[in-house]
Amino acid sequence: MRAPSAIARMAARTKPRQNPSTARRGGPFLFRETAPRMQLHEVEITDLSHDGRGVARVDGKTVFVAGALPGERAGIQVTSRHRSFDEAKVETLLTR
Repeated sequence: MRAPSAIARMAARTKPRQNPSTARRGGPFLFRETAPRMQLHEVEITDLSHDGRGVARVDGKTVFVAGALPGERAGIQVTSRHRSFDEAKVETLLTR
């Protein structure tokens, strides 16, 4: 009798395997609760990153803001979240 192929073995498996690295931590990456998406935040841009985005902080977390310059005050919307930083875009420019 021929041994089942890898695809057949995977199809027969009833419970998906859990990634051992996430099983030890109790789940996938744990993010600290920071700026939720789709909410406008008023920030002051303090610096410029190497790729030309403005740098701001929201609740202590670094936010890279596309379309902002140092010294400006802007209303931003978070577009993506990461473990150590967020990315955002300018919605309204408050001061220059």
